[in-house]
Amino acid sequence: MKKLAAALFGFALALVLVAAPPAAAAEQTWKDVTVIDNHCFAKLRDTPEKHTKACLCLQKCESSGYGVITTDGKDKKFVKFDSKGNDLTVVALKAAKKTEGLKATVVGEMSDGMIKVKSIAFD
Repeated sequence: MKKLAAALFGFALALVLVAAPPAAAAEQTWKDVTVIDNHCFAKLRDTPEKHTKACLCLQKCESSGYGVITTDGKDKKFVKFDSKGNDLTVVALKAAKKTEGLKATVVGEMSDGMIKVKSIAFD
């Protein structure tokens, strides 16, 4: 009887674990990051401070999608924003006072190599 009870308990626990929703991704804040568009990343990855607000607001840059530059050792990578993040970036860029050397604070969740942006503000 004890073996049957233990087996039933194990089966019930397994069902709970399988049916439980996955843990939500943790919200993160990236401060003082460089926001760049996918179109300009290749040519400006090593000198992102030269990227201007005017360029970021061009249609070809906006339509290519925004993201941030991250560093992995010596390699610089483009981590893109989700579509909501792209929309929020357009609004934040219009409100930004600076025209060069833009840095931002981005709040969101990293998911599948993409940032799901909840908010963005340029300093």
